[in-house]
Amino acid sequence: MTSTLHSARVAAHFDALAADVPRWRERNRYYHRDLSRYMQYLCGAGLRVLELGSGTGELLDALKPSYGVGIDISHGMVEHAQHKYPHL
Repeated sequence: MTSTLHSARVAAHFDALAADVPRWRERNRYYHRDLSRYMQYLCGAGLRVLELGSGTGELLDALKPSYGVGIDISHGMVEHAQHKYPHL
């Protein structure tokens, strides 16, 4: 399988999952809460943050960056993040 085809399949897979992310985040809320706390401890608020594989933007928002950019292969995930967190 070519790299481009694989990337397209991965993007399509996560595009299909984008609408279900809030349900999965709630189902695994303790993990996501602990991950956010740990990353807040490492990064601190007010920094400039680039998150690769940012998904729907919850972690990036939790870090409270002075300037935050999230990159994701899934257009659906990015659209969700842009709608929910227009300040990032």
